[in-house]
Amino acid sequence: MSKSFKWLLPIAGLFIIVLGFMTMFRPLAGIVVLALFFGLSMLVSGISEIASYCGQEKGNRSGMMLASGILSTLAGIWVVFRGGTYAIAVVMPYIFAAWVMAAGIMRIADAVTRKSEHDGIKGWELAIGILSTILGFALMFNPLFSTAMVSFTMAFTMIAHGIGLLEMFFRLRKSEG
Repeated sequence: MSKSFKWLLPIAGLFIIVLGFMTMFRPLAGIVVLALFFGLSMLVSGISEIASYCGQEKGNRSGMMLASGILSTLAGIWVVFRGGTYAIAVVMPYIFAAWVMAAGIMRIADAVTRKSEHDGIKGWELAIGILSTILGFALMFNPLFSTAMVSFTMAFTMIAHGIGLLEMFFRLRKSEG
């Protein structure tokens, strides 16, 4: 890795760690930032699909790709530039709660229907499924707790990623002698 680019690793690492701690101490702001990144992702994805559609030969073009690109771009514009960020931030805790609950229900169904010799694993899967379902149900009726859960998950993930970038920098520096 070029020496000039190598220094981007600790800069990015420290920036991401600071962002992680900021998200940890301001969970509502963390949800808004997550919603903004979601909108930016939709915008980039939509533009990419439109560009891919336009770059293909006429006989190989997919109208569904173009339609998906247009819808993603419009949704991204709405989220990023027209106030949709806050609408998504309001809905995000409920989406997270529904996801946790659905994952729990799927684990319960898998544990009940699976024919396995490993009853211990089946029991653990059933227990985790029940706990996830209860947690998802509780999160559904307490959106502030759900918001905090999403924000703390983001915060810890960012802090771990930042530490990973710092570790990579020092490992590369050590290997260069």
